[in-house]
Amino acid sequence: MLPAVLLFVGSGCATLPKAPGRKPFHAAVMDAALDPQTWIPATAALLIQIDGTDTRISEWGADATPIFGSRHAASRASDNLRLATVGLYVSTLLATPSGTKVDQWLMRKLRVGAVGVGAQILTSGAVGLLKEGTGRTRPDDTDDLSFPSGHAASSSLHATLASRNIESLSLSNRWQAGLQIGCISTAAACGWARVEGRHHYPSDVLTGFALGHFIGVLMTDVLLGFSGMENVNFVATKAKDETSFGINLHF
Repeated sequence: MLPAVLLFVGSGCATLPKAPGRKPFHAAVMDAALDPQTWIPATAALLIQIDGTDTRISEWGADATPIFGSRHAASRASDNLRLATVGLYVSTLLATPSGTKVDQWLMRKLRVGAVGVGAQILTSGAVGLLKEGTGRTRPDDTDDLSFPSGHAASSSLHATLASRNIESLSLSNRWQAGLQIGCISTAAACGWARVEGRHHYPSDVLTGFALGHFIGVLMTDVLLGFSGMENVNFVATKAKDETSFGINLHF
């Protein structure tokens, strides 16, 4: 699994498109599916099913715990690393150029943040459906919700969103690439920690990573692109006894 992680971390950061504008939905789906950080881990998840490799890596990782030292430490680290990717997303979101006027700055942050929240909801929903549909037993036999890894999907999503935010910062290509590698490496470490903690098989993690990245790329390409903010609007509806607020996402 580790070679696969290093491969898609390296290739993905080098191929992320620069601040895309709004794309047609079908084109965005294809681009997200063909992105190296989507298809490489997804393909690796399939390949390691051959000859029980998935199970062997899982058993070795949980027994040897080469990175985190113990299963308990790995479990704790996976939670902390997932939160770290959320922090990276929020910090890069706040750092992106958003105008000089306070109201303009605030509205832009809210709009981009709303897409991030929507992407997390979509990711969580997809993970939940797959878990219920597949019913794969975890390596530690605690339940049958092993596939895919929710930690990996969430951390991959936020790392992808943070990487897209980094593309809009006034930094050299070298600095941008370095920061993006840091974001995605954090997500990869979160996923591997789930293996060492005996919560997931490597294929669970790789699939979760691919899913989170796919949704992150799809949402930003269709709804954001930093030039297509008109696709996200806040609305307020007043009824007799209450006022409701919502978000319109235009495809």
